[in-house]
Amino acid sequence: MSRRARTVVAFQDLTEKDHCVDEVDLAILKELQVDGQLSLVELGRRVRLTAAPVQRRLRALERDGWITGYVALIDPVRARRGFEAFLEIELADQSRGTLTLFEERVQLLPEVTECHRMSGRPDYLLKVVTHDVKYFNLFYLDQVLSLPGILRSKTHISLSRIKYTTALPLPRSVREYSEPSVNRHSAGPNHST
Repeated sequence: MSRRARTVVAFQDLTEKDHCVDEVDLAILKELQVDGQLSLVELGRRVRLTAAPVQRRLRALERDGWITGYVALIDPVRARRGFEAFLEIELADQSRGTLTLFEERVQLLPEVTECHRMSGRPDYLLKVVTHDVKYFNLFYLDQVLSLPGILRSKTHISLSRIKYTTALPLPRSVREYSEPSVNRHSAGPNHST
């Protein structure tokens, strides 16, 4: 009996996990990025599986680190945190101690929703969310300028958010990653068993 073998990709280079994803796993991930509250039955309907195999796949994706958590996304305006600013931070030196201390202190600031260490200058890019410009100014003067090792900073205020998503741009298919690391489950070159 001949059947097409599924193409799966070992994303070990990316995740260092041993779980291989296939087209159905990608479909599950895409659906959950749009609505993380889908029931197993509804998710199964969308990816053409019953609830039990969907649940097994979800557990594997969670166990292997593909799914790192489930959260509620809160409207920043309703939460009175609609003012966004981006800060470029340059440090006085690049010693491991200065970097570590700076990063540890940033972790303690809930207004900083993202912190990225950059190549070149600036050393860091921070996204700060506050109630309004007045509160941002207080936060900047009291908290940001007291961070260890700061040489200079530059502030960019967001006038409006044009695009915002938490969804990652997943591949359209497993074949997008097939060149460097494809595992084909087949008995021969025509991929049939």
